[in-house]
Amino acid sequence: MTDAEMLAQLLAKDAIREVLYLYCHATDRADHGQLLACFHPDAELDFGYFTGGPQDLIAFSTAFLAKFSGTHHCLSNPVMRVDGDTAETLSYITAVHSQWKRRSGTFDMIGWGRYVDRFERRDGNWKIAHRKVMFDWTMEFPSTFQWPEGLLPFVGRRDATDPSYRIFPPL
Repeated sequence: MTDAEMLAQLLAKDAIREVLYLYCHATDRADHGQLLACFHPDAELDFGYFTGGPQDLIAFSTAFLAKFSGTHHCLSNPVMRVDGDTAETLSYITAVHSQWKRRSGTFDMIGWGRYVDRFERRDGNWKIAHRKVMFDWTMEFPSTFQWPEGLLPFVGRRDATDPSYRIFPPL
């Protein structure tokens, strides 16, 4: 591999990694514009309990994530194989869903899984063209803690007042 080819691979991987991380941020902030920016419009998504395209994901996740007071998606171990304008990626995901109110009480849930993605570069932009979510396991347990109101000056929010929007302005 020449230096130029190696540099092109590194630049592609960096752009792909940015999309993977932005997806987590957009999901946790319930930011539909940023979430859509991670996918090509004709992307195919298979989460097992949900299949469809990016617009379908917005509708599904809006209803699903509203059940929780907050979520935190942490992506790790991204491995990428770039071949021209396509790339296959595998990323590990840990997702925490807090304060799920149900008849039997309030629960927190932690899930572990993997994103198996195919990225495509179109018009110079890397985005997800296909995603399959693999679930490895989950844990659910009663919520026992809430930060006392006013104790912390910066609590994550699902809107543009979240401090992260100084770095990632809403789309």
